[in-house]
Amino acid sequence: VVDVSIWQAPNLSRKASFSFPDATQQVGAAGLETHAGAYETLAGTVTFRSAEAGKPVEGSFDFITPSGEKIHRAFRATWGTERPLCG
Repeated sequence: VVDVSIWQAPNLSRKASFSFPDATQQVGAAGLETHAGAYETLAGTVTFRSAEAGKPVEGSFDFITPSGEKIHRAFRATWGTERPLCG
């Protein structure tokens, strides 16, 4: 399972892209939950066509795992209700 977290308000009126890892650690994070239950940090870009709270989000991503595996997919997703933990 690919997990992408963007740490900003969910209102993007036009296409927007985010790159990971983010050197400032202010944009968000991307990771892969493996079948074995491990979590790997991903590098690459996620692009949203647009985003509005409460509506499905569509876009695509191009990531690479630490072992060099490339992952490219288009997606349609719903907003999660989890809040990031700070600390």
